[in-house]
Amino acid sequence: MKKQEGVTLVVLAITIIVLMIITGVVIVTQIKDNGQIDEFISSAKMSFDDNIVDGLLLLQTSYTDKSEYLKYLRENEYIDGEGKVNTKKVIGSNDYEYGKGEGSKDTYFLTEDLDVLYYDKEGKEEYIQNIGAKMEE
Repeated sequence: MKKQEGVTLVVLAITIIVLMIITGVVIVTQIKDNGQIDEFISSAKMSFDDNIVDGLLLLQTSYTDKSEYLKYLRENEYIDGEGKVNTKKVIGSNDYEYGKGEGSKDTYFLTEDLDVLYYDKEGKEEYIQNIGAKMEE
């Protein structure tokens, strides 16, 4: 009888099954609350918030009066009559994840007090920042 060497199909199948189990465990632990995927999504959202705020601040540099600044933003379609931010125009790109919604869901708004707000896909309001610190009433 000749001695066989090498990997048999049974050993290969067992190895594949073990790797699939390990992969499943890793994916489940990463998707759970406080997993790395949630942290990545949260940091991407904060980075986008910063881009919106920075874009609005850049447009603000030559204004010291809130009403004149808001008038400029409306006339140039950076915000609409309700204060909804045109994210594409403010950050100069169409390649983004947030702020593409309709109405008050997944949208950014700029209030009369120059508060930047974000409404998520469920319509929940999130305060981002006030950009009117250097403005006069």
